[in-house]
Amino acid sequence: MPNCPYCGKSVKDSDRFCLYCGEPLVKQQPEPKEPEPESDVVDGIRTGRTSTAGSTLADRTSSKGAVEKLEVEPETGTDVVREPMTTLPMGSLSEIEPAIKAQIEGRIEIYHLEKKIKKLKERLSESLKLMDDPDFKKRYDNDDDFHKANEARFMALKQMGEVLKGEKQAAEKKAGKETTLELNNMKIKRLKGQIEDLNNSFKMRKVDRKTYDTLHGEYMIQLTETLKQRDIHNIQLGIWSSALRAEMEDLKLSINLLKARKNSREISKEQMIQEKADTEKKIQTLSANIKIVESFIFRS
Repeated sequence: MPNCPYCGKSVKDSDRFCLYCGEPLVKQQPEPKEPEPESDVVDGIRTGRTSTAGSTLADRTSSKGAVEKLEVEPETGTDVVREPMTTLPMGSLSEIEPAIKAQIEGRIEIYHLEKKIKKLKERLSESLKLMDDPDFKKRYDNDDDFHKANEARFMALKQMGEVLKGEKQAAEKKAGKETTLELNNMKIKRLKGQIEDLNNSFKMRKVDRKTYDTLHGEYMIQLTETLKQRDIHNIQLGIWSSALRAEMEDLKLSINLLKARKNSREISKEQMIQEKADTEKKIQTLSANIKIVESFIFRS
């Protein structure tokens, strides 16, 4: 009967632990590790290595059925050349030209100024109607302080009207009668009409071949360039509209944050109501601006 190597007490051959000191009598062998598949690491990406040229896709899958990534990323500093998504010239998809943007911003200003002028006219009209009220007119004629207060209010409304009128005239000058985008659409329509008329004249033998070829080539070059420019403007207007929409979504999110701040007692209910009203006005303004910008996007 063997003895425990730790305490020297007698133990049985079948014992795995000493009954006296509790030490293990049989050394636990470590479980064998599964061999890792051969692999290479390229630029930090592990790529599976196949043992034979005829290996199938199933041979390169893991036990969970996921296919190992075999593509290797380009080395640092290596330029990756991709085909352009459109045939538009490089650099043409940036922000819209300042002159065109100014024209559209002028239209936006006109829209909001007209709303203010309309509201101001309504206030003036309501104020003038008060003069038809006998009690108001009697007090207006006999109470000097009341008379002066109302005269000051009428004068302030008139002055505000003059200011808005001047601002509208400046915005109209900024926008112009027709914007560049509208003029381009008119040019496209005109060129298409000229080409159609030229084709009919040639069919009816009113124009010789040489003259037809010359004019048709000129018209087609102008039409192609103008159409390309319109496509560029459409994309630029879409980018502008997307930026405005993102801004509007941020404002909508800020309203939810206001509610949460109020519930956590960071701000009072009165503060929340006021800030919410201000934010909703900004959202209405942005919504109108988006509609105006998108109205210039040509839709066939």
